[in-house]
Amino acid sequence: MQIIQCEQGSNKWLLARLGRPTASRFGDIVTTTGKPSKAAARDKYLWQLVGERLTGRTTEHFESDAMRRGTALEPIARDWYSMQTGNKVEQIGFAYALEGRTGASPDGLIGDDGAIEIKALLLHNHIAAIADDELCSAHYMQAQGVMWVTDRRWLDFVHFTDAQGVPSRYLRIERDDKLTAALEEHIGAFCDDLDAAEAKIRERYELPERKAVDIDKASGDWCPWPDAPIENSEKETGEQTKQEAGNDDRNSIDGIGQRANRNGNDSAECAGSATKGREGANRLF
Repeated sequence: MQIIQCEQGSNKWLLARLGRPTASRFGDIVTTTGKPSKAAARDKYLWQLVGERLTGRTTEHFESDAMRRGTALEPIARDWYSMQTGNKVEQIGFAYALEGRTGASPDGLIGDDGAIEIKALLLHNHIAAIADDELCSAHYMQAQGVMWVTDRRWLDFVHFTDAQGVPSRYLRIERDDKLTAALEEHIGAFCDDLDAAEAKIRERYELPERKAVDIDKASGDWCPWPDAPIENSEKETGEQTKQEAGNDDRNSIDGIGQRANRNGNDSAECAGSATKGREGANRLF
């Protein structure tokens, strides 16, 4: 596992995941039974990532006030979880798998074997989630994806709210080794198809190859648009100031694409959808 240390939601984090399939969307590639997902969902995600690679810009995501509130509650939820369990949570930015071709942004790592994922949903979605003893399929695949990428054996999935009279809970999810093998197979195949689709577009329309970017040098409002992939190389790639990057393209990623939804407040699809989970600790407090 290769870790990029950065603040989740920052420009550096956005660049680290740019053009790569990530755990929150693994359900668009692999089903909970280990089979390939429907072609429509898979293809849509693939072309979204091709677009990111061609433009150097993140896919736009609408971010509502509720989503921003969910992000603000995340550190409170992490502290709540630590108080309930006594577990020390290590925060990281982004973790790579398959030699940097894919990755995940766990909300925390615990010791050598554990991880956590936090969701601070809209109240009605939160209540629907904690009423079920299992996770919805999208969140279950995200949990399994995080464990695969970070090589963990278990994950505590936290549903947190600060609403009075409504409990928060964490649900222990164990690693499914058969599904882990399916993730490695199908995510790898998806990455191959993604590379091929990008190459086809570049060749057909004579677009230049992407240039390497050292993530550690990409900060602030600098953006590598239009033709730079993301690499975390220790080799010197040369000094490049914001002015050298080009004032004409000096747009922050914040302005180019809304920050990805960190807490899944658009997860109405999970409330009332078919659920999937594994045996574990279902704690209500």
